[in-house]
Amino acid sequence: MTNKLFTMHKLITTGLIALDTIMLLVLPLQTQEVKANSSCTATVSAAQNRIETRRNVRVITRISDVSELYPDHPTARPHEYELLLEGAASESIMNSPKFIKSIAAKIITNCNSVGSVTFGVNQTGWSYSVGLIQGKVQFFECLDYDGSDRKLNWGEQYCSL
Repeated sequence: MTNKLFTMHKLITTGLIALDTIMLLVLPLQTQEVKANSSCTATVSAAQNRIETRRNVRVITRISDVSELYPDHPTARPHEYELLLEGAASESIMNSPKFIKSIAAKIITNCNSVGSVTFGVNQTGWSYSVGLIQGKVQFFECLDYDGSDRKLNWGEQYCSL
């Protein structure tokens, strides 16, 4: 029985290593590029620390490619950082537009392939996006979802579902 467990463990470990290797090869080069930029990484880390310091909140960060969702995104800026908030202080942060905009501006300035930053309360629909619109960092316009198949333009987001 011990031999079978060891063999199964070895097989699972080998499979996970292979899967990890495949995922690294499959990730878009642009996403790897964003993560490799030390100035960007330091800025996002500092933003996370700034939000969490002396607050009952945890920040989960994710990066995604939004070029398919927004074909008209700013040139060479197809990425978006998501800062997902968890904890009692989430509401006060979401109700602080100046605070949100200042953090987003720093990330956009220091991450040369990032065109927008979205702040959201994790596992809810509450989010605000801030992005580079006509050369300025601004909040995206909130639209009510009307059930249509209309594509969003850069600078627009659905704020209600």
